[in-house]
Amino acid sequence: MSYCDYSSGDAPSFSETRMVKARKPHKCCECREPIKAGEMYERTSGLWDAGYQAFKTCAHCADLRKAAYGECEHEGPA
Repeated sequence: MSYCDYSSGDAPSFSETRMVKARKPHKCCECREPIKAGEMYERTSGLWDAGYQAFKTCAHCADLRKAAYGECEHEGPA
């Protein structure tokens, strides 16, 4: 399991992030551009203090975030 803290908010009780293919149109939660049916996008879902939430991020924004923050694939403190 890897952990990357991209935000300053509270960590979720649990979450899952994975790349999926859109079955219907969505809107990217970062750039607000459409994610078309058939396109790959990053889906993060989990349980935060506000309840269960799911976030859909287009592949372009997900790649930009990975480039900006780096691929943090380590376990615990380095």
